[in-house]
Amino acid sequence: MNPGFVGMVVFACAFGGAVLGMWLRTVVPDHHLDAESKDTVKIGIGLIAMMTALVLGLVTASAKSSFDAVDTAIRQTAIQILALDRALARCGPETAEIRKGLKHAIGARIEMLWPEGSSKRINLDPIAASSNTEGLADAIRHLSPRDDSQRALLSRALDLAETLLQTRWLVLGGTESSVPVPFLARQSRCDPRTPIWINSA
Repeated sequence: MNPGFVGMVVFACAFGGAVLGMWLRTVVPDHHLDAESKDTVKIGIGLIAMMTALVLGLVTASAKSSFDAVDTAIRQTAIQILALDRALARCGPETAEIRKGLKHAIGARIEMLWPEGSSKRINLDPIAASSNTEGLADAIRHLSPRDDSQRALLSRALDLAETLLQTRWLVLGGTESSVPVPFLARQSRCDPRTPIWINSA
């Protein structure tokens, strides 16, 4: 929604309310304009203002909590991706193709979420998004370790890949917007259900 249009609508409503109040002042009985009536109106306005502030505060706190949860998940996933890459690197040159596939999957996911020079609405398919990570996990599972050290590293890498899959579904299940639509003055270009680059692996 255009911010200029919203501003014009708000101005029109405020101006119309002021004009309506001036007109009502000339037609209402005098006893509705005495000090006692004014005090009653002030109490009502104060109550409405207090309830509005309370609701907006709760909405803001809910949005902040959701943002912090997703931010924490992104940081944890970044650490897991780095740890997975280092574990694969320590396994030897036979994991070079898997590491290349991991890098390609991350790049493709970032490009899907933030395409350069594009303002299209993002629409992710969670089933298709998980195929890359599942393929990487299968490739790690099919490797044959040479010794106990490499076996431990491959086991660690496989655990990290499975953790990335679990984190993706956890975030997908918790990314519904926590802010009611009437409180949103402007919708984001991105789908509120869209996870951040948590789906990149």
